[in-house]
Amino acid sequence: LLCSVHGAMAALVVSVVAAAVVGTAVSCDFEYVSAFRGKDVQESFDPELTSGFWYEQSYHDVAQAHSRCQTLNVGLDPLTQTLVSDFNVLYKTKPFTILEKYVPRDTRGVYRKSVKAPMGVPGGSLVGLPTAVVHAEESADGTRYESLIFYSCYNIGFGHLEAVEIFTRNKTVDEATVESLMDTVTSKGIPIPKADLRRVDWTTCPDEQVAAPLLV
Repeated sequence: LLCSVHGAMAALVVSVVAAAVVGTAVSCDFEYVSAFRGKDVQESFDPELTSGFWYEQSYHDVAQAHSRCQTLNVGLDPLTQTLVSDFNVLYKTKPFTILEKYVPRDTRGVYRKSVKAPMGVPGGSLVGLPTAVVHAEESADGTRYESLIFYSCYNIGFGHLEAVEIFTRNKTVDEATVESLMDTVTSKGIPIPKADLRRVDWTTCPDEQVAAPLLV
């Protein structure tokens, strides 16, 4: 069953990649993604404050086609400052987990993102996606971030693929907050129209226990 789910996901991603490629003369690299970071990220981003459980609220990402109920459980390797996360989704009705690694670069808030899918699904660990934290909102007491926005891209053919992921600590978030986070994507100059950001409908998701912090 898992193999059939993985195969379907791989086929679906391949079928939509061509339509999602952004034709541009600008190459996707670490310098390119770093330009989209907010001033707060550039000056004071603290990866330790990302640790814990997150709910995705909106995204633009061909790899998430037909996925729903997306969550992220983040841990931090204190020695390397690498972020390691379990990205969990329901693909149609089947659970699917991808291990993600964000290896820090020399620039604050900029990472090399790679993924490892279960059952040996190919395409992850050998591909490093330039990724930047675009936005990180601190809690009132400064002990954690309450919302995060990631931007990633990958060179392919005559252009590149782009991905935006918007996460919050709470599953239920008021409409104004989500709209503001989506507006942040365009205000930072990311070339993805707001209309292309998909929403996660948490009303259709099963109740679940919040996972314990991911230890790395």
